Amino acid sequence: MVYTRSLARFAIVALVALPLFANAATVDELRAQAAELLARIAALQQQLGGKAAVTTTSSVSACPQLGKSLKRGSTGEDVRRLQQFLATDPNIYPEAQITGYYGALTEAAVQRWQVKFNIVSSGTPETTGYGVVGPRTAAILALQCAGATSPAVTPGTPTVGGFIQVTPIAGNAPLSVAVQATVNTVNSCNGAAYTLDYGDGTVPSQIVVPAGNCQQMTQTLGHSYPYGGTYQITLAAGAHRTSATVTVYGAPAVVPTPTPTPTPTPTPTPTPEPKGSISAFVTSGVAPLNTTFYVSCVGGAAFNIVFGDGQDLGSANVAKTSCGGLQAVSHTYTAAGTYQAQLIIFVQQTDGTITPKSLGSVSITVTSAAGSGGGGGGGAQGPMTITPGIGGDPFAVSAQFDAVSCTSYSLNWGDGTAATTGNCSSASTGLTRTHTYALSGTYTITLTRGAQTDTASISISN
Repeated sequence: MVYTRSLARFAIVALVALPLFANAATVDELRAQAAELLARIAALQQQLGGKAAVTTTSSVSACPQLGKSLKRGSTGEDVRRLQQFLATDPNIYPEAQITGYYGALTEAAVQRWQVKFNIVSSGTPETTGYGVVGPRTAAILALQCAGATSPAVTPGTPTVGGFIQVTPIAGNAPLSVAVQATVNTVNSCNGAAYTLDYGDGTVPSQIVVPAGNCQQMTQTLGHSYPYGGTYQITLAAGAHRTSATVTVYGAPAVVPTPTPTPTPTPTPTPTPEPKGSISAFVTSGVAPLNTTFYVSCVGGAAFNIVFGDGQDLGSANVAKTSCGGLQAVSHTYTAAGTYQAQLIIFVQQTDGTITPKSLGSVSITVTSAAGSGGGGGGGAQGPMTITPGIGGDPFAVSAQFDAVSCTSYSLNWGDGTAATTGNCSSASTGLTRTHTYALSGTYTITLTRGAQTDTASISISN
């Protein structure tokens, strides 16, 4: 009896060791080959002598005799046998309902069984067959069921083990490698399903060791790496893992780089063009001369007046003032002379810096309180006054002055022409002398009356 059982088990192992579905081209051919294989297994099981060959709680009659694909909605004896087989493992089919109808509970049990034996672990019945008993699942299920009569495993004995050899382990892309996988190195009779992952995201290969095959198996598989990189090939079954590293030289797979959204460059806010003016009603007089300046400015952070006598708003203890509207600023000139009072506006640039800009000036003439004449007596003589634009001609100017405390006077127009001269007398008051300049420019007019000299600066422009 022992001899007969050994021959039968050897025959089963010999059958399952054949290339499964190697020459099948269609689904119908796969189903036919699966049915033929199941029938041959059943025939060999019958040679064991019926119940005398059964040593576990599973019987040959409980093994599903599958000849077609089963999925949710299927009914009949094939479904009932499938449910009986799954119910032998409470972890797979805890509900253990033997109804002959393939419902949600049966589908979930099939999924657990497929995960346990590394057949498929994700997807849907339509895409990957997850939860469907197709030809591959049916064949492995039949092998596991047929191996239920294998000798019990001693507690603590490992049921899976293996290793891989890869040739070559380095080279230029594209690189083809041969992976020799040796499985069941522990000589377990329980059977197992091993997964060979190539580490590049492609579909892993499955190596099935049928139950009852108590010897190690060796299988060689080929794989090609089209891109450069470092890849880890892993052989796994249950908690067992073994791996090897393959280095491929060459360009890695191109991953499209998303085009960054350009950040719009902010348009700088233009700096407003500053505008301003300065004027005074009293522009000449005897020292000390108090003059009020009238200032208007826009587009500036602040303004300052440089009085021309060595003082400005700050040194005269008058704070620099913000632009805006018409403002009055008073100043006293204490010494005789001709001064240019300038308006300075401070403009803030886009980079935060502040720069000054001159936007106008006023000429102020200050004379001494008393003067003396050379041989013509003495007495006060008023300051010289300059009037531009005589008769609407921008090049024509006039000078008004007194010539009473002197012998003679000389009026130099500052453009290189001959000076205007005359004699002084007690009646020489309110004299007016005119001159026309040939060119635009800034000129200094000098009036000499005995020991008294007055000057005035004037700008001529068309």
